[in-house]
Amino acid sequence: MITGIRGINIKVRDQQRAKEFWTEKVGLHVVSEAPMPDFPGKFWMETAPPSDNSKMILHWPIFDEVEFFSGITFLADDVRETVAELEAKGVEIVTPPISAGFGWWATFRDIDGNVFVVRDSKPAEEA
Repeated sequence: MITGIRGINIKVRDQQRAKEFWTEKVGLHVVSEAPMPDFPGKFWMETAPPSDNSKMILHWPIFDEVEFFSGITFLADDVRETVAELEAKGVEIVTPPISAGFGWWATFRDIDGNVFVVRDSKPAEEA
């Protein structure tokens, strides 16, 4: 029986630049960074939010397969505040904060063109 998801791979063109983006601008931290002997110059690189409750792997594309919409949603206590913090650090906001039936949400783009959702971590009636 599947009990959870440990991590999600994000395709990036340059792992070091992606590491800087995700750690310095978005606020994740590096959990592991190990050389891949079969792929010279590449690393198994895992990042995580402060809670460490999930991992995001900054993986190089096998082909030129960096995608537009990642399908990944991050949670935040306050979407509007989080978007303002990201924007102040130079992160491109694709969709500014919008109030929906489930709460606030927005989207941002990483340096490889992947788009991510950020939405409220609390129910709409509390947001």
